[in-house]
Formats: sequence, structure tokens, C-alpha cells
Amino acid sequence: MKAERRHELKENDLVHALHDLRAYTQSHGQRLLLTGGGIVVIILLVWFIIRSSSQATMRDWARYTEIASTVETTGWSTGLNDLLDLGGKTKDSALAIRILGQCGQEGLRLAIEAKDDAEAKAFTDQAEQAFTLLRDQYGGTRALARGVAICGLATVAENRFALTGDAAQKDVAKRYLEQVANDPELNATPMKNQAITRLTTLDEVFKPVTFAPPLPKPEPPKVDGGTAGDPGAAANPDAAAKPDATAKPEAGAAPAAGGDAAAKPEKPTQNPPQPPP
Repeated sequence: MKAERRHELKENDLVHALHDLRAYTQSHGQRLLLTGGGIVVIILLVWFIIRSSSQATMRDWARYTEIASTVETTGWSTGLNDLLDLGGKTKDSALAIRILGQCGQEGLRLAIEAKDDAEAKAFTDQAEQAFTLLRDQYGGTRALARGVAICGLATVAENRFALTGDAAQKDVAKRYLEQVANDPELNATPMKNQAITRLTTLDEVFKPVTFAPPLPKPEPPKVDGGTAGDPGAAANPDAAAKPDATAKPEAGAAPAAGGDAAAKPEKPTQNPPQPPP
């Protein structure tokens, strides 16, 4: 009896619950419909955003691969501009950090290999743009990205000093390197140790380079015994100074001093002077 009674009580409770639910849905049906529809819309919207973001990320990675593979034929001037544009627009933080860091490093390398100062300045400007974007967009939340960007900006200041001789770039580079050296989030990282070392050699890096004046041109050698305007005599002075053994003396000419004629005594005259009476 007790079991049957409990079973009846449970059935009555279930009937009452279903009755209450039916009454609630009848009185609040419109509200429930709107709430359920809103939940469905939110779920669909989230799914669409995730799907769109995934597709955009895939397109950005495909574009990055395309630019990197064709940069050797199109040239780095065009390639850097395309990569900088992609790095500033992509929503994938990992891809953006990779692109901007690569653009900065390539810009510094190309500035060293540039053909002239104008080309070196253009590549240096692109490197500065890349490192500035990396610092401003991801430096606040990514310590490693911040360190790479600030160390790169210090190198940009060094390059500007080498190109223009602007002594104010030394203070700019010092300020950047001190930010990295004093950043607690960069402890035990290679870039912090590098910044500390670069601070100790800052005076040598920013030392003005002076060139010695050119040496004067040597005077042409003087040739003794040569005849003016005679290139043969200037080329062989011994030949010019040595007398010609085959040459015959002219008639009536006095014998040369130191020759055989000078060693023989002169013949007496036919009328020697008479002694006085």
C-alpha cells in the first residue's frame, strides 16, 4: 500500500509540473521564443566570426608565403612594402610579429649592402617603420616582441649616425638600449645581455670617423747628363754621358784633356828663342 501510495504521489507531482509548464509557456510563450531565437542567433554569429577569422588567417598566411617566395625576383624594395602592409593589417598576432620582425631585420641588412646613401636611407626608413609597428601593436603584451623592436630601433639610430653624422642619434640609441637593459620581463634573455654590452661600447660606435689628407704626388725624378727634350737620354743617362769611341775629332779641334795627346809633350818650334847677347 505504501509503495502504491508513493507512486501515486509521484504521478501527481509530474502532472502538476507539466500543467505548470504548459501554463507558463502559454503566458510567456512570446518571451521564450524571443529568448531562444536570440540564443540561436548568438551561436550562429560566433560560429560565423570564428570561421571568417580562420579563413582570413589562412589567406594572410598564403599571401605571406607568396611574397616571400617571389621577393628574389620582384626585388626587396617592393617585397618589403608588401610585407609591411600585410603585417600592419593581419589579425593574426603570430603572423604579424613574424612579418614585422623579418621586415626590420631585412631592412637593416639591405641598408648595409646598399649601392649608395640614398638607397641605404630608404631601407633604414623601412626598418624603422617595421620596428615601430611591432613595438606599438604588440610591445605592450609581448615582452620578446618589445625587446626585438626596441633593439632594432637602437640599430636604426646607429645607421642614421653612420649615414648623416648626426650626433643626436647617440642619445636616441642610448635611450632605447637602456629600456631593454632595465626591463624586468627580459631578464635572462639574449637581447638584454646584448643591450648591456652595446651600452658599454656606445662611445666607440658613435665616434666620428676622420680620414687623413691624401699624400702629395711625388715629383718626377731628375736625370743628370740628359738633354732637354731627349727621351732617350732621360731613359738611359749612362749612354748619354759615355763618349762615342768611334767618333772622329773635327779638324783643328783641341785634343780632349786627359787623352793620349795630352800625355805627349808638344813639339818644339822651328825658331827657338835666342839667348840675349
